[in-house]
Amino acid sequence: MLEEELNRAGCRIILMRYDESGDLIIVAGLPMYNEEETIGTILMQVQEHVTKVICVDDGSSDSCAAIATRMGADVIRHRFTEAMEGL
Repeated sequence: MLEEELNRAGCRIILMRYDESGDLIIVAGLPMYNEEETIGTILMQVQEHVTKVICVDDGSSDSCAAIATRMGADVIRHRFTEAMEGL
């Protein structure tokens, strides 16, 4: 169920484990390319279900990376588009 919801948002679970205290840690990866109009909404939906989101910015020319950072996501930026479709 959780994985289906994340997939609809374009996310993939990249780590799922329990920490030392028994709490479930879920890290999701989210590719983005010029998503400044939608990244805030997507992150709010995804962050309800996961511990951390790592956004991979595929050479965007807009402010989606800055928005994702302000919303608490870790952002990895590619300088140039690397065609991440199908991640």
